[in-house]
Amino acid sequence: MLHFAINIYLNELSLRGHENLPTKSHLAQLIKVTPTSFSRMSKNTVSGPTRAQLSIIIAEFRRRGFDTTPNDLLRWID
Repeated sequence: MLHFAINIYLNELSLRGHENLPTKSHLAQLIKVTPTSFSRMSKNTVSGPTRAQLSIIIAEFRRRGFDTTPNDLLRWID
């Protein structure tokens, strides 16, 4: 099953000491969903972001200097 792995990605970047990370609240605002809806997406309790929303999230990480790709934000979990 395909999972939205934003929590995993943010944790990985945080452990590497990156300081310029966007908050989940900021990302929610960018893709025009409530922080609660974004939280549910990140916990995979509702459908994940659309392709357009995923593009916005990736663009925000890239704007902040991260070489983010869809592979960073999506994981296949059996």
